[in-house]
Formats: sequence, C-alpha cells, structure tokens
Amino acid sequence: LPSPQVVVWVPSQAPPNKEDCRKTPTVAIRSANPVWNCAWYYTVEYSANDPPPTDIRMEVWDVAGALREYLGELSVPFPRQPGHWQYQAKLRCNRNKMSDPMGILTGSLSVQLHWKSDHIADICEIPRLLAVDPSMSSSVCGMFGISCIRAQGLRIADILSSDPYCVIRAGISPKQTHTSKTATLVSTTSPEWFELHECFINWPKKKIDSGAVVNIEFWDFDRSSSHEFLGEVSFPLLLESGDQVLEMPMVANRNKGAGAAEGTVQVRMYFRDEFQRAAETEPELTSYEQAFCRYFGRRAVDERLARAMATQLAHFHLSAARILRGQLRLAFHLATCGLTDPGPSFPRGLRIRGYLALTSWLWSSLAFGSLLLLALERNLEGANIGFVAGVFVALFA
Repeated sequence: LPSPQVVVWVPSQAPPNKEDCRKTPTVAIRSANPVWNCAWYYTVEYSANDPPPTDIRMEVWDVAGALREYLGELSVPFPRQPGHWQYQAKLRCNRNKMSDPMGILTGSLSVQLHWKSDHIADICEIPRLLAVDPSMSSSVCGMFGISCIRAQGLRIADILSSDPYCVIRAGISPKQTHTSKTATLVSTTSPEWFELHECFINWPKKKIDSGAVVNIEFWDFDRSSSHEFLGEVSFPLLLESGDQVLEMPMVANRNKGAGAAEGTVQVRMYFRDEFQRAAETEPELTSYEQAFCRYFGRRAVDERLARAMATQLAHFHLSAARILRGQLRLAFHLATCGLTDPGPSFPRGLRIRGYLALTSWLWSSLAFGSLLLLALERNLEGANIGFVAGVFVALFA
C-alpha cells in the first residue's frame, strides 16, 4: 500500500510573487484511501489591476520509499466570490512526472474550499454551499462515531458478577481497521459506557459491501488469568449523515471463547459526511466589528507600525470586566507576596522569600499603625523605635 501525500499550490498573491506551497502530513498507516482532514488558511491579496488568480494545483505523491512516486494531480478553479466549494474529481496523469510513462493512474481526490472577503458588504452575505452531487461521488468519507454502548444480562464470568470491557473494531477503509477499547467496569452484568469513539472512514462505493462493518467484542477482565470472552455483535457502518440506535442480541464465537453468550446490546452511533455538510450561516458582526473591517479593508497595512502597536493592543479587545479581574488578581498577588495566588509555581527558593517578605510587611504595617496611635498621644520616641525596627526587618527580607 502507498503512503500518499498531497502537495498544494495556491496563488494567494499576484505575479511575480510565488505560489504558496503546502504539504499534507504523512499518514500514520499506509492506505490507498487516506483521510488527511487538514485545513490551511491563506491571506489573498489581488488589486483591480492584477490578473485574475490561476487554478489551485494539487499533486499526489507516494512518499513510502526513498524515492517519491507520482500518483496523479488535480486542478480546481480559484474561488472568486464568498462561499463554500466542494470538489471530488478523478486524478489526471502527467507522463513527464511518472517513473513509468506507460503506467496507469487511478483514484480520485476530494477537497473543500472556503473563501471569505474582507469587504464588509461581502462579509454580511450568507456563504453558499456548492455540494458534490451524491451520484457523482465515488466514495463515502466522513466521521463515524460511537457515543454509547449499553449491555444487559451479560454472562457471569466470575463468582458473582463480571468485569466487562469492549474492544471496538471498525473498517474505516479497504484493508484497514480502526481499533479502540473502553474502560473496564467492575462487578456488573449490565454495563453502560458513555464514551466517545471516533474515526474517519473513507470507503469507495464499489467496495462498501465487502468490509464496511463494525465489530464489538465483550470481554471479562481477570488479573490472575487470561481474559474471558463474553460475546460479540457485528453491524454495518452507518454511511448516511445522522444518528442511529441499534439493539442486538449477543452472539457467541467458538474461535474466541467456549462460553455461551447471554444478554442484549444497545449501540448509539452517528455519521457526519465530510463533503455534504450544510453551509453555516456567518455570525452577524457588531457595529464595532463592521467599522473595523470597513476601515482596515480599504487601507494598506504598515507592517512596521503593526508590529510596534501589537504589544500595546494585546488586551485592546478584552471586556472591562476581564481587565478589572486581571488587575485585581495582580493587586492581590502583590499584596500577599504571591503566596495565596493560584498562579504559576514558585521557582526554587522564592517561596521562602515570599514568607519573609509578607512577614516583614505585616510587622511594618503594625509598626506604622503604632506610630500613628502613639503620635496621637504625642509619644514620638517609642513610635520612632518601632517604625525603624519594622523598616529594618522589611529591608533585610
């Protein structure tokens, strides 16, 4: 199996600037049906006098060996207006890049584009979704998840009860299985696992019937001996967007355990199609955000000025309550010498200095208070001695 990687060139700026080049991460497991699920963001800058952007180019390479092997390429038009665009097309061949010019390339590539303008008139528009026609799609790709597993009446494998756990195996693509395991529940024959187990699936429609299934095995955990098989259930993958709850009887498997299978199982699962999602409505902007976009959307940005003002404007968009809370916390931190503030841990030796500083400030406060009280009685001699002693302790700490 190959280890595919996609190289993407996006013309984010007009010539003679070079195109931005990005690469998808290398897949952990070799697969002919990989799902990268990575997102990149670009700042596109074109003036009215510049030529229109060229197409976005994508090349697929096999990086498994020492020498990369060309697997095909695809070009999609650059978006010209706000909205979502989804493409799923067959890879084209470039004989000049192939190691074997007479070879045959197969496969398709799915990609989603989203473009949002900085102009306030365009931002307020609702993005449109140009989805792929399901009849034109050659694969089913999306997020499959199991959010709840509930069993009732499991077989008693120990003296009085069982310690069950589950092993979930989902066929995410041809010749590739995703395995996960639940926690072990102690002393119960009616366990409930409210755990989320998710995985990306990518199945060609021609091969879905061959292995697009989910298998859940139930085992009894034992510390002193091998784990005992309690039963299993199998069901096909959910390949349409939505949620589904299945209830099935437990089935025995002599190859995994000789004991009988008892009880029933309920499974709650869902599927989110990666390329058939409804368009999300853009949030409405406040009057301040509209003015901000209107001002900076029509003026060139001075990079030097922006870098100089970045530090001063770091907390500019924070609310007044958050700023006041931060100031009060800083004041409390300084008043207690950092001893009661749940902030970063003290470096070695600074906590002792904090105790000494806090103690000295307390003695200084008492000395200053005694100075005021004694000054009212016009006994300045004793007050001066206490005040000097308190200040000396503070400076020594």
